Amino acid sequence: MVLGLVLIVLGVGLRIAAYGTITKQDTLTTAGVYSLCRHPLYLGSMLATCGFCVLFDDPANFVIAAAYFVLFYPLTIFWEEIRLSERYGAAHAAYVAGTPLIVPFGRYRRSGFAWNRAVHNGAIILIVVTSCLLGGTELLAEVMRRAN
Repeated sequence: MVLGLVLIVLGVGLRIAAYGTITKQDTLTTAGVYSLCRHPLYLGSMLATCGFCVLFDDPANFVIAAAYFVLFYPLTIFWEEIRLSERYGAAHAAYVAGTPLIVPFGRYRRSGFAWNRAVHNGAIILIVVTSCLLGGTELLAEVMRRAN
């Protein structure tokens, strides 16, 4: 249970950190969590999904989630890398050379995280949906029962 909740918090936290850093359509974001890996939003989604799979403790959930990520994410990431390369050229090439794709082993560079930017990019919706998934399924009550 604790592992599942930790993965969910890490995943949601990573997504919020990315939401508060990214400046969509303006510039190539390479600082903050984007200095650790090029796709922290996808990594956050994978972590949170894994957390829910651990909490639900049903092998079918792991299979469905894994199939989704294996089928959907490589294509999405490939397309996004092409699009970013076309838009930002040499800046993107330098970013690719120095920042891992999805495993967060890059060298951290401070960013201008802004909560209002995170909210604009969807942080509140993410928090509400995650809370509803935890509470609406009575999962949180089960977690609390088992903790006692």
